[in-house]
Amino acid sequence: MPVERKRALVALLEQAGVPLIEDDVYGDLAGDTLRPPACTAFDISGNVLYCSSVSKTLAPGWRIGWIAPGRFQEQVLKARLAADWAGVPLLEAALSEVLGSGDYDRHLRRLKPRMQAAVQAIMARVESSFPAGTRVSTPSQGFLLWVQLPPQINAIEVYRHALALGIGVSPGQLFTPQADLPNYLRLNCANDTTPRLLGAVGQIGEICCELMRQAGSTD
Repeated sequence: MPVERKRALVALLEQAGVPLIEDDVYGDLAGDTLRPPACTAFDISGNVLYCSSVSKTLAPGWRIGWIAPGRFQEQVLKARLAADWAGVPLLEAALSEVLGSGDYDRHLRRLKPRMQAAVQAIMARVESSFPAGTRVSTPSQGFLLWVQLPPQINAIEVYRHALALGIGVSPGQLFTPQADLPNYLRLNCANDTTPRLLGAVGQIGEICCELMRQAGSTD
């Protein structure tokens, strides 16, 4: 979201008296430019509850996060204690060491170029193996790639065929309460682009091409 839209969103919700829960779990994956400010940077009344984690940047298995709850600290603390009295002290101590030593920043400097290279490699495979009319987003940061398939292809069908081959892919319908992304796929580019991974992307492309042919034969 552009910075000015963030500023306007915070002001709008403040005026309406509606709290904003900001999930900034991907924020540390901003590209080579300066990290853009989060919505909480424009909060002057404590109306933003800022949440983040290292599960997308450091270790998926470390389900450790944090929250800066603004004026809702008491309510959040009560909810936290009601849900779970104990955290994971050993992992939390390890994370504290990683953050305090500067290793986390060094890790991000190595991680982000690898992710950008993976995004480019998977984009290239999509462009070479998916049917004509496919469009691919070009994310400026992060590791999630959006693929817009030709309108004749239903992403749920792609998901089902891919799952039968042991390949996981996220259909666009998972990410909207409306029926407005029926031909979108989301590809995760966080892993190393091994021949096996690129081959799986190619198989998804073959599935899409076959569904495209089937749609053409029924017209």
